[in-house]
Amino acid sequence: MTQGRATGIRISIGLLFMLGAIGLLVGLAGPAQAAKKQRLGEFRWVPAPGVIPKLPSLRVGRIELPQDYSRPNGRTISLAAAKVPATGVKRGTLFFNPGGPGESGVEAIAAASDLPAPVRRHFDFISWDPRGIGLSRPSIRGCRASASGLGSLLPATGLPTRSEWLSTLPLARREARKLPRQCLSRNLGIARHMGTNNVVRDLDRMRRAVGDGRLTFWGASYGSRIGYVYALRYPGRLRAILLDGSIDPRRGYRAFARGRTQATDRALEAMAKPRVRPAFAAEILATRDDLRLNGPITQSDGSSLTQWVFESFVGQNTIAQAQWTRIQAIIDAVKQIREGGSSRNRALETIREAVEEVEEQGPFNPEIGNGGAGDAAANTNLANRIVNHLDYADGSIPSGVARRTLLNNVRNYPFFALNTVFTMNASVGLTSLKPDPVPLASAPRFARIARRAQNVLISGSTGDGATPAPWTAQMAASFPRAGLVRFDGWQHVNWTAVESPCVNAPITRFIMTGRKPNPLRPPLCPFAPPGPPAVP
Repeated sequence: MTQGRATGIRISIGLLFMLGAIGLLVGLAGPAQAAKKQRLGEFRWVPAPGVIPKLPSLRVGRIELPQDYSRPNGRTISLAAAKVPATGVKRGTLFFNPGGPGESGVEAIAAASDLPAPVRRHFDFISWDPRGIGLSRPSIRGCRASASGLGSLLPATGLPTRSEWLSTLPLARREARKLPRQCLSRNLGIARHMGTNNVVRDLDRMRRAVGDGRLTFWGASYGSRIGYVYALRYPGRLRAILLDGSIDPRRGYRAFARGRTQATDRALEAMAKPRVRPAFAAEILATRDDLRLNGPITQSDGSSLTQWVFESFVGQNTIAQAQWTRIQAIIDAVKQIREGGSSRNRALETIREAVEEVEEQGPFNPEIGNGGAGDAAANTNLANRIVNHLDYADGSIPSGVARRTLLNNVRNYPFFALNTVFTMNASVGLTSLKPDPVPLASAPRFARIARRAQNVLISGSTGDGATPAPWTAQMAASFPRAGLVRFDGWQHVNWTAVESPCVNAPITRFIMTGRKPNPLRPPLCPFAPPGPPAVP
């Protein structure tokens, strides 16, 4: 449920190293307790010109907040943030979370360059690293472990048998247990407090710190969980809350796991319809079948493009329409290698880069950094597991439920069925962390609040392969007075990412004025082919 690379809005890790190297992040690399002169709940900013050419006014900074809000005078944390000031007369601040959980908001500050001109003119834009993540301190850090990719759990060639599929569950449990066993003892203090309930409290403190009476917020993907929880916790403090690529606010982790593991298959099925890209969808399946029948493409360094690696790469890139060309490049590279053409070396390099990307982003990737700027990317996977475990009371899934879910997905949603093995085991090894469940909009108390909330706009795509359309429908049903903008396409997180004035114009108007489309007549914006974003 991450956004990151798929939407093209993250700063490269190299730029974060640059920030540290040229001393722009003054005090950002030190522990929270080092900034004794910084007052609790106040931002401290320093200019960062030249880091992003399109954003010469970029600033980076920190805000110090309580680690445990039940002990406001106890330990503190220091959240790293990035800001692009309004270019004209400021009306307020637009806060942004890019998704995850576990994604770095500091890296995502480049999203400001794609904002519509009126928003850039009148709103500061702030994105931050949530507690325990990236450049915030303390963060999950100092962990090293060896782990196998999920694809190594199944045969590289041919269709796995029923028993081979089922054997992946205990093997994955063993892999999933490695990181928490080594890491939690040294990170337990912050890990206990990384849940979304605390992130929402941090967001409200940041709203107060910038002087806004009510919150303007863009929550992308997992960020929609932050946004809806804020709306339920602080219903009187909403100015404009955009939930873009929504999660299901009514049900717990088991429903999340089922929906997420089925979403990519549903997206591919919809893509095969005549009005969209049936030939492209057929090529994806044909390439998977080629790798399944003829075996993986193995590099001289031993890395392989197996059917499982290819499926993961497709899953990571179908969620952004602009990334479909990357999938096509892998399809073409496999054809060139099989046919023995003159471009074999170039094709091998294309495949090598794809394999490296999948391994880097794999669900059990253990590469947690040692406190440098690279932590922002390196701790994403463990942070994702910790936050989801804390947020839901039903995160620990019994083995019988995991077996039934896996077999159902193998039978009915086979393309991305392997991801089921991860989602069913994400809480393994985290039982020492007591859940702090987020409020569900299905609970009577919160359902009443949600039904009255008006300053909310929901955006979703019919073919979203990360946060599927039924989740958008659940969010809209929970907040019946909210506006709704639906896109008949495959984009995960829509605003500024699709070339559709039908999508972008009502969202921009909502951010600027608070006016939203009529909830009784929500528009369904027609499919817009992949291309550069068009912002009105």
